Amino acid sequence: MQSPELSIRLHANENPFVVPANVWQEIQERLTNIELNRYPGQAMKAFYASLSAHLGYPAEMLLAGNGLEEIILLLLASLGRKGRVILPTPTFFVYKQVAAALGLSILELPLIEDSWQLDIPLILKEVGLEEGLIIICRPNNPTGNVFPREDVLRLLEETQLTVVVDEAYFGFCEETMIEDVARYDRLIVLRTFSKTFGLAGIRLGYMVANQNLVEVVHQVRPAFNLNALTLIVGCVALEQEQQLLARVPAIVEERERLATLLGRLPGVKVYPSETNFLLIKLPFPAQPLWQKLHEDGISVRLVGNEMPQFLRISVGLPTENDLLLAALAEQLNAGGQQE
Repeated sequence: MQSPELSIRLHANENPFVVPANVWQEIQERLTNIELNRYPGQAMKAFYASLSAHLGYPAEMLLAGNGLEEIILLLLASLGRKGRVILPTPTFFVYKQVAAALGLSILELPLIEDSWQLDIPLILKEVGLEEGLIIICRPNNPTGNVFPREDVLRLLEETQLTVVVDEAYFGFCEETMIEDVARYDRLIVLRTFSKTFGLAGIRLGYMVANQNLVEVVHQVRPAFNLNALTLIVGCVALEQEQQLLARVPAIVEERERLATLLGRLPGVKVYPSETNFLLIKLPFPAQPLWQKLHEDGISVRLVGNEMPQFLRISVGLPTENDLLLAALAEQLNAGGQQE
């Protein structure tokens, strides 16, 4: 059966709300003044100044990129050969994908099963005092939980690793380590405009770190890695942060409603989440059910071969979530594994 046009997007952890009309109007007005025949040097300078004022860190401690994927690429290209790349798994697949493409040495260390917490004794045992890079997604994708700050600080204090904390989803729980950057020279914090701001389409992310680390990463950064349109939208977003973030409580409330209703489905286990998505475990392999949802125009995420019974579901609008729940209930009541 050929899949219809996917109409319900619950696979990419996108913010389901469109940009507010008055914010969009402000963006359009700013864009009319762009000189598209010029390189975006001035726009980059203005954005870094705005971001610096917003975060309270000097521009020399900031580096922005074309989405966090570019920042991850630049980090691994510049720092990844200093030692092994340590990945507590399961985690965001892009880390391993990029590290492998660069030919880096990768060490995957499992999270504690079911609680999905960092296995600190295992990490300390495996890495000792070697140098390297560990990437910690906090809150973690795909598990949705937040690792205790104390655990991450132990890695900074008891190892020689450079610790990258990916805070793509921090705004849904307000758990952040950005203030710790001032105290730890080997801490790098990543942020994105994609999730709580709801601006995935502009592809804008950034890192905050010690100036020496930023300078090393700058060496592999293309001179104009960001375009003027993205930078101007980024400046407007920082100015209109309060309005953009006003939608977050509704997403969190809907997440809890969705978690409750998913938990009532037969055989489904729902894991607690501090993000805009939920991880669920089915009583059977997820792929046939995922395929049936896909055919029905509902897109969710298969987690991977190592977790064959799991699905990751983004929190959509209530109407979208209700359609998903109805489709899941139908399949689960029918046995779920029939194709």
